[in-house]
This record gives sequence, C-alpha cells and structure tokens, in this order.
Amino acid sequence: QVYGICDFATGSPRETLKKSMSCNLIKDDMWIDMMNDRNMLSHDYDGTIAKEKIVLIIEQYLPMLEEFEGRIEGLLKKLSTAVIYNGLTVELNLSLDTSFF
Repeated sequence: QVYGICDFATGSPRETLKKSMSCNLIKDDMWIDMMNDRNMLSHDYDGTIAKEKIVLIIEQYLPMLEEFEGRIEGLLKKLSTAVIYNGLTVELNLSLDTSFF
C-alpha cells in the first residue's frame, strides 16, 4: 500500500486519476484534460480534433507522461531492494514495462 495505492484497479479512469492525485502520484487537473481530449479523439473520424490537439499533445501531454514515467521508475527503484520476511531475504526486482504504452 505504498502511497495509499490499494484500489487503483477498480473504478472509472476519472476515479483512478482522482485517486492518483490524492496520493500525489500526479499533480494537476491537466490529467483530466488529457483524458477528456483522448475521449474526444476516439470519436474524431475525420482528423479535425487531432489537428487542433496535436501541439497540446506534443508540448504538454508528452512531457507530462515522461515526467510520470520517471516518477514511477524512481518509486520502483526505492521498492527494488532486499526485504527480510520471516527470516528469509527476498530480493525484489521491479521494472516498468513500457512496451504496453
């Protein structure tokens, strides 16, 4: 339950973002804006909205996602240590699989 994370797998994307904000994993409402833009883009059949949003995606959303990736990698490094549990040493090797993005 690091950072209060215990129920992120449930709920809507909006609820997950709000939970992330309350746990200080993400910082501002631009994540909600990005989600709303993504929802609009999924129904952009002629590319009109994409043309309007491309600069925003490149200049604001992409750096925000890269900063988040760095933050998560930092957390994983903190968690990737030897843990002693009931007298046994367990080595944690956690990594971020970005192939899924």
